[in-house]
Amino acid sequence: MQKINNKESRGSMTKEKRMTLNAEKRKVIADQFQSFYEDKVKDKLIQAKEQYDLMREKAKEKIEQVVRFHQPQEDVDTIRKMISKYNRAGGELYEDNCFYVERPITKVDDEGREYDAKDEVHVRFDMGRKFARAYYRDELKSKGLIQSEIVEKLGCAKSTVCWHFDPDKQLKKAQDRKKKIPDYEIKNCRNVSRFFCSKTENKQPSKIKDLTFSEAHANNRNRLKSFSKHYKSNTMEQKTKIKHVKEKYGITEYNTIFTCRYTGKTLCWTRPEEYQYDHIVPRSRGGENTLENLQIISKEANQAKGDMTHEEFVNFIKLVNSNLAL
Repeated sequence: MQKINNKESRGSMTKEKRMTLNAEKRKVIADQFQSFYEDKVKDKLIQAKEQYDLMREKAKEKIEQVVRFHQPQEDVDTIRKMISKYNRAGGELYEDNCFYVERPITKVDDEGREYDAKDEVHVRFDMGRKFARAYYRDELKSKGLIQSEIVEKLGCAKSTVCWHFDPDKQLKKAQDRKKKIPDYEIKNCRNVSRFFCSKTENKQPSKIKDLTFSEAHANNRNRLKSFSKHYKSNTMEQKTKIKHVKEKYGITEYNTIFTCRYTGKTLCWTRPEEYQYDHIVPRSRGGENTLENLQIISKEANQAKGDMTHEEFVNFIKLVNSNLAL
């Protein structure tokens, strides 16, 4: 029995020693792997941070110029005064970090014709949750800073730091706050803000360009594509070709004149800024993207018509006319 017990004891000790050795080996391997992985990506992280810092400052400077051109500081100060006087009814100001910027450009189609287009850029100044953690990882890890200390160090709002610490919780809080505000109050605040921020006093009327016949062809072909998009889904279903539109309005290189059916205004095919494509029966009311449901009318008439049908719009015109006659 004594021998058996000794064997069992020695076997148990050997097993524990092997387990200890295996654990130590695993720790060494894990340390080596972590060291190798961090060393491998560290240079890329440093380069990414340097590139981010450089591009952020340049982008911030450009965006500041664009925003201040369209929304001068005096307008922002006016809204602040209105808010301090009328609370929410005075308007709203937003701190945004996401901007869409566009500029007019000229493109060439497959047939070699030039047409006007837009070059759009999406600029975001937020880091994103993962990149923010990587960006501040070493600093936060080494110092063990709390939220108030980070706010003081970075000079940013406490809410910004809270978002990075627990974005899901902060998002839920924002959604809960928004639910408590009535829809009519949100709409009224938005309308007041738009009213006071509109820059109409210095707005110059845009100069209407006279295009060549081929340029007008390319321009109207793009408009027809927009006309043919599905309602809500934004997918393309083009049932009508541009040559059919020309035939409907008798447009040729020698005849570029047609008339708006509502205003009687003379329109010119080579001056596309004067007119717009309209669904006689709006898509929101079940209208189709067909040639029969297409009409080209003056820009002012189309904006007034909105989502009314032809019959509804005619009745509306009669109502306005009879009221003004009184």
